[in-house]
Amino acid sequence: MQIHGIDNEAVKQAPTWEIVWSQVYNILRNKTFIAYNSEFDYRMICQSCSLYGIDYSSLTHECLMHNVMQESNSERFISLKNALGEVYQSHRAVDDCFMCLKLIEMH
Repeated sequence: MQIHGIDNEAVKQAPTWEIVWSQVYNILRNKTFIAYNSEFDYRMICQSCSLYGIDYSSLTHECLMHNVMQESNSERFISLKNALGEVYQSHRAVDDCFMCLKLIEMH
């Protein structure tokens, strides 16, 4: 809630993970997904799949943040907005995807 501003009321009509998983899996199947903090995203996918007994073992991911940290010789996490030199980050999935794409294109 503090980061995204999303509360239970905002998602009460949203479909469950069990319902959307097939769409997500069809996108990610046989691919490596790249996310800024993919370890967090992968952990959320694993937890959500586990709740419904869904096999997620074939998913692979790469962490863009760790690439940025390595390039910056930093052992500390670097936020996506700081990696881009941005002032604001909406923390919405589509916006974060475009910010990651921008970061990839810069390198």
